[in-house]
Order: sequence, then C-alpha cells, then structure tokens
Amino acid sequence: MKPIPIVELPNPKIILALLELWKECQSHFTFIRSYISPDGFFYCCNREEKVLPGGEILRFDDYPWHKMDRHLLDEEPPFYRWFFSFRPTSRHLRVASIPVPFGRLFDGPMRQRLTHLSQKLD
Repeated sequence: MKPIPIVELPNPKIILALLELWKECQSHFTFIRSYISPDGFFYCCNREEKVLPGGEILRFDDYPWHKMDRHLLDEEPPFYRWFFSFRPTSRHLRVASIPVPFGRLFDGPMRQRLTHLSQKLD
C-alpha cells in the first residue's frame, strides 16, 4: 500500500487524502478508519468521476463511504477548480475570455467532502 498524507499520528484529528486507484482507495479507507481518532475528520477532494489510463472509472460516490459516516461538508470546492500545468490541454482557464498562461481546467467537476468517519461498521 502506498503511503497517504497524514497530519499527525498516532491520533490524527484530520487526515487529508486524494485517492486515485480503486483498490488503493478501499485499503486507504480501511487504514484511515483504523488510525483516525474518534473525534477526527477525513477530508477528500477529487473529481466526481475519473477515467483512469486503463479505462477503469472511479466515482466519488462509489468510494467506500459507510452509512454511519457523518458528512459535514459535501460540495464543489470553491478553491480548487483549476490548476497550473505546462502540459497543453484543450481546457484552458480563461478570465474575461482571455486565456490564463498555463492555467488548466479539470476534465470534470470536482467535489470535496469533510467527514467524521464511523469506526464501527455494523
């Protein structure tokens, strides 16, 4: 399993993660649930739907959330709608119809979720 960014251990209050691969996503959630403190929170920010190079499709709603998880924030992030990149893409960031140099748009809507993860998965 690849490491995930963790603010502090062994009793983290907040864990940040950007999840890319489905198999790793499932194991990340298991890992996070076992290490996060009972009053800790998990923050996840990713595209709502993403097609991986192998053709596999990841959907934010299909991440291994549990019905006992309590979502405190679940929305499009106001701060993370574009990024800088030297790689050319067809999706350029524009301000007042003027292209922003190296500014790129994501190829789908983003979503963020701040969740109190349930540690009891009954």
